[in-house]
Amino acid sequence: MRNHQSSRWGWLGSSWLILASLAPAGPTLPASQAPEGKADADAIRAATQAKITAGTAVLAKLRQSLVAPPAGLAGPRGIPDRICAWSSRLTDAKLEAAATHDARVKVLSEALDHAKQLEPWLKELYEAEACGLVSEDLDIAAFHRADVEVRLLREQSRPN
Repeated sequence: MRNHQSSRWGWLGSSWLILASLAPAGPTLPASQAPEGKADADAIRAATQAKITAGTAVLAKLRQSLVAPPAGLAGPRGIPDRICAWSSRLTDAKLEAAATHDARVKVLSEALDHAKQLEPWLKELYEAEACGLVSEDLDIAAFHRADVEVRLLREQSRPN
């Protein structure tokens, strides 16, 4: 009798070993050709700022599409969830740019303020039956706010 586990996963395991063996074991550039640390920090800062700019634009468009859906969009289903997800991504990008503990606390405090503003806004739209939100959307916003609050409290409890 054949072992179903090995017959089903055998090719996957073999493929994984082959791919892993092709991955470089260390830096791909010799140390003498590696970019300088300052250039790396500047490039990281620029890329992080680009993430923040793009994330801010996505959030603005998602919020706008919630109250005024673009042509072809049937309704708001999933938009509050996407707003919360993109808010988290934007917060993560800002945290990457935050150099100090105080800066991280400020980023998370601002994220909590935005999350607290999102909840009543969605509730108002839900109660007005303005755009087809469902009660699940309110729960998503409440979860998002609680998640940001936990992240802030954890950051505040860390030593500087």
